[in-house]
Amino acid sequence: MKKNIIFTSQKDFIKLFNTDLFANQDTIAISIVTTKEDKFEINKNFKDSIQLVFEDSESSFTTSQAEQILNFVNLHRNQIKHIVIHCLVGIYRSST
Repeated sequence: MKKNIIFTSQKDFIKLFNTDLFANQDTIAISIVTTKEDKFEINKNFKDSIQLVFEDSESSFTTSQAEQILNFVNLHRNQIKHIVIHCLVGIYRSST
């Protein structure tokens, strides 16, 4: 089944998706933040979510993190229709 993938900024993610108004159990969320201090709680309205910490550079994204994302998506791929991915601006790291 084809998935709808949404890339967004952290600001829009919090405003549009991380609210009680958004309840979608056929959607998973991948949250990418720059530092551990930037982490925030993701609401439980998603089927599941994962939050990773890495800076906005190619060298900071590790093979281990890629495997975490791949395993996370594969775990849910038969039960979801949408994947929402955000980083700070919604351009570089979210599309990684």
